[in-house]
Amino acid sequence: MDKSELRLLQLFDQFQVRITSLNIEQKIYTIDNLRDIKRSKQEWWYKAGVYYFVQDGVVKYVGKANLGTGLRKRIYNQIEAFGEPNRWDTVISDPSVKVGMFIFPDDDWHWIASLELMLLDSIRPEMYKRLP
Repeated sequence: MDKSELRLLQLFDQFQVRITSLNIEQKIYTIDNLRDIKRSKQEWWYKAGVYYFVQDGVVKYVGKANLGTGLRKRIYNQIEAFGEPNRWDTVISDPSVKVGMFIFPDDDWHWIASLELMLLDSIRPEMYKRLP
């Protein structure tokens, strides 16, 4: 199964073609960039969206942030979730890891679950624990 970032972006393009009226913004940071800007308010902090972690070109995790929670809380919780030395810790301690996000307009936040499920089912990232 192709778990590459390229595959994830291709799936996102397919999703966006099907739901053409959505104006979804994309952002990508390195994990170190996110740590550097943690105290500088970003426009995406309280937005809903789907986010993902990529290490060495392989998608390791896909998650979602609902409107009430916001991307900031979910992403920073993941970045600071040390405790699995041979698994997740290897991802969040790697400064080159990319964290991407698809930021949804407030009025269209309900679509994030669809995108997250499509990406999880198609890519099956190894760090996502709830997959059968």
